[in-house]
Amino acid sequence: MQGRWHVSKAEDTRLQLLEQQSRYESLFTHHPDHVFSLDLKGYVTSANKSLCEMLNCNESDIVGHHFTEFMLDDDKAEVIGYFERAIHGERLRYQTRALDLQGNLRHIEIINLPLTVEGKVIEVFGISKDISHDVFNEEEMRVLKRSVDSSANGIIIADAKQPDHPLTYVNPAFLKMTGYSESEVLGRNCRFLQGEGSDPEVVSKLRTAISQGSDVNVVIRNYRKDGTPFWNDLYISPVRDNSGEITHFIGVQQDISRRIEAENRLDYQSTHDVLTGLPNRSLFEERLSHDAELAIRNHRSLVVLYVDLDEFKPINDSLGHIVGDKILQHVAERISDVIEPGDTLARYNGDEFLLLLPSLMHVDDAQVVAERILTTLSQPFSIDSETVYLTASIGIAEGEFSNPILAREPHMLIRQADMAMYQAKKGGRNTVHWYSSEITEQMNERVILRRELEGALQQDDLQLHFQPIVDSKTGRTVSVEALVRWIHPKRGMISPAVFIPLAEQTGQIIAIGDWVLREACTTIAKLNQTREEPLTVAVNISPLQFTRSNFLCNIEKLLQEFSLEPSMLEIEVTEGVLFHDEEIAIDTLHSLQNMGIRVSIDDFGTGYSSLSYLRLLPVHKLKIDRSFIHEVTESERDCAIVGGIIDLAHHLSLVTVAEGIETAEQEAILKQQGCTLLQGYYFARPMPLADLNEFLRHELNAPLDNPAPN
Repeated sequence: MQGRWHVSKAEDTRLQLLEQQSRYESLFTHHPDHVFSLDLKGYVTSANKSLCEMLNCNESDIVGHHFTEFMLDDDKAEVIGYFERAIHGERLRYQTRALDLQGNLRHIEIINLPLTVEGKVIEVFGISKDISHDVFNEEEMRVLKRSVDSSANGIIIADAKQPDHPLTYVNPAFLKMTGYSESEVLGRNCRFLQGEGSDPEVVSKLRTAISQGSDVNVVIRNYRKDGTPFWNDLYISPVRDNSGEITHFIGVQQDISRRIEAENRLDYQSTHDVLTGLPNRSLFEERLSHDAELAIRNHRSLVVLYVDLDEFKPINDSLGHIVGDKILQHVAERISDVIEPGDTLARYNGDEFLLLLPSLMHVDDAQVVAERILTTLSQPFSIDSETVYLTASIGIAEGEFSNPILAREPHMLIRQADMAMYQAKKGGRNTVHWYSSEITEQMNERVILRRELEGALQQDDLQLHFQPIVDSKTGRTVSVEALVRWIHPKRGMISPAVFIPLAEQTGQIIAIGDWVLREACTTIAKLNQTREEPLTVAVNISPLQFTRSNFLCNIEKLLQEFSLEPSMLEIEVTEGVLFHDEEIAIDTLHSLQNMGIRVSIDDFGTGYSSLSYLRLLPVHKLKIDRSFIHEVTESERDCAIVGGIIDLAHHLSLVTVAEGIETAEQEAILKQQGCTLLQGYYFARPMPLADLNEFLRHELNAPLDNPAPN
């Protein structure tokens, strides 16, 4: 009986051991982590399914191999150290890197557990876990935080779950922008940046968006720690968790004070003359319309004075534009000193000023004001080391409240004062002349011509002629200059020397210039469709058109409309464009260059500032004025000047064009001096498009260096 009991107990023990072994094997095999065992030399004795899957292999590929075979060389020494500590009975947890059999990198965390029997370590168990995803996430978060910390924009994070949404993070750019330290802002609502100059409507928009949990972008006036204001372009966006609940708000802010200041300057410059600080033409006309309405309402008259400096251009040409600018500034100051606060003095154009007198007790008092102006301007101007004497001619036009023209077209007063000023010029200058109906009769031809020019624009009486520009080496046409012609239905061809100056004075040059640009672009686009070597077209742009705010936009639209490469269009300007508004003109030149449009300086050599501006202007070409070319065969001085201009242009990598060539002798000299391109009657006169097509066809069949017949 006792023997059977011992046999039964032994059997129970054996079964228990089998059950434990089965549990261990099941746990070993199916453990979600990577489980393996190592002998005391570090060789793998077993590995579970999870480890094999991580290493992309079978158990037979692992067992019998040293565990360091799966480690990076850089990590082996450190990992062996951990293993040696484990075989001495130490339990360890550490992170390292492993390579699967395909060479893929894994970041893993390992726990080494020594297996001890009767006090001796007989084996080392390992449990590892693939933490690559966590490592990569940590690296991504580290890079992201560094990016946010390094951002040039101020970045803030506010806790949406806490009352008053306190700040929990601000980056260094925010601290630099505001002048606060981190300890001074964390835990506070960011409204501490607001002040008395912060727009309440903008603040309300911010609060509404935050309460609704929506994105918002505003420009708000904020204040730094030292109290100085800055314009903050602020964007705030909510951050939601997986359930959609808003946990934080992220704000990105940018100090745009310089941009706002620049925009304010542009706004100011759009209504004021940069040189004198006076209102410009547009602001004057705006005030004229406003004061005309008041005059009619209050049954009062108003008066416009047109002040034009006598012979200012020769002074400007001889002394230079710097002295000329200072004179204009002093003129503006002197006139301002003799008028009332409610009067409007504007710089109208160049050396012309307009004065609006809206509140005279008696209209005749305008004569007194005009004589004061003449008196103050007659005093000598001391500019630097120069003493300059000036006079002015003044035209006066009265706008009576009962005159329907004042209500219908108050700007007519400017024209009337202008006509009166011309009569003052004819009367010997340094005098005053009032407008009368007789003046209109005397200037009837000019007025009629002006109106007919307007009609020519509307009735397509303008035509575009083209003059070829040839390569001095090959004699072949490489470009054409577009030149406007007026074919009057009764008077026939009217010279551009007659109607272009008139259009410049009346502002009609803007419409003419726009028409020429459009016709030139469409013509050259069609012409080049049938040519292997495309031609460029050069278009003269007046200073008035060049300085218009929509000038660049109009060119872009034309290029797009006619699918014209920018390099096929060349803009010709004179140095005079710089003297309307130098800063805007230079910016426009740079914009044209950036668009790929080439710019040439026309009539080069006649301006007083040619050399000083060459280093500033992004131009491609110089057109040598025809006045030098005309005498180049007779005058050694003119020949030397032309040669000097060409040499200068070559050193500046600029193309040169000689215009006005009429003889073979002139052509030969220009070729000898290295002029790049040639233009003039010797090669071809300006011609309609049909004649140009015939000219180009003849040229294709002509031998090189044999110009087509003019």
